Amino acid sequence: MTSPEARGEVRAVYGGFGVGFGSLLGWAALHASGDLQRGIVLAAAVALGGMALGRLVARAVERPSAFYPAWFHFCIEVLGAGLLVASVPG
Repeated sequence: MTSPEARGEVRAVYGGFGVGFGSLLGWAALHASGDLQRGIVLAAAVALGGMALGRLVARAVERPSAFYPAWFHFCIEVLGAGLLVASVPG
């Protein structure tokens, strides 16, 4: 990850995506209701679940040995997805 393009990609995916989704969830909590709010919360849960699934695939292919960062983030993603699903209004 020594090129400006690679660093930009990491910032976009790990920074921008999280900030964008967090902002959307905050907006949904304050301003959205009904089906729109449920859709936003479920979309965020699916995104986190997809990231966790990707980490499981990486585990099978790459076999990381340390808990951090792969398994640490996996746990956070699964917990976050579960909490979002549990909090779906309605």
